[in-house]
Amino acid sequence: MEDLIKEFRVFPDLFKPSRYTTTKFSRNLPSKEEAIARIEMYKSPFYGWSVYSVDGVFFDGQGKPIEEATQVIRAMFRFESSFLKQAIDEGCHDVLRAILFWVISQHGRLYNHKVWGKEEQAQFMARHKPWPKQQGAFAKKHYADIALEIGRWLDDREIFIFCYLVRNFWEEVVAQGMREDEIWVTSLFDLVLNVVKPTLPDVARFYPL
Repeated sequence: MEDLIKEFRVFPDLFKPSRYTTTKFSRNLPSKEEAIARIEMYKSPFYGWSVYSVDGVFFDGQGKPIEEATQVIRAMFRFESSFLKQAIDEGCHDVLRAILFWVISQHGRLYNHKVWGKEEQAQFMARHKPWPKQQGAFAKKHYADIALEIGRWLDDREIFIFCYLVRNFWEEVVAQGMREDEIWVTSLFDLVLNVVKPTLPDVARFYPL
């Protein structure tokens, strides 16, 4: 657990249960007890996968072309909101959908900005003006809770990908005596590319960028 905490020192909030009860952000690393408590909160968002290989040419730092076979693992995740029935009953399914896409698409925010914070809610409300009365009331009342639910789902997705899938893939590569300089992680949500590298040669420790 200590190694995992150190690996994710660039995002220490990920393993703090307090992340979901306060809008304050701390750069201090979580304690082992905090990390264990957050793992116990984890709910798997994983729904399936597909695997395929592609051949291509990549250029190194000196511009030299290198032929390489790449294994692609496509993981599928599914989000089911506990507010779905209520939103449909109140004729606000479009509001729930808008909040969902807003939260998922807002990558690149500062560490101390929470997707369920008042500032994010204010931006969401301003972005979707003019508001019909019923939809506006629903958004004001439920935005924070819906965003928090989505935020935890996104964090669970990151825990699955980086703490389980990437780590196990690397350990298998090392166990078979092969080499993997980088593992790339991206999603259909956006064009963000996460490059994961080992912190030490031939050691199954990763430093997500």
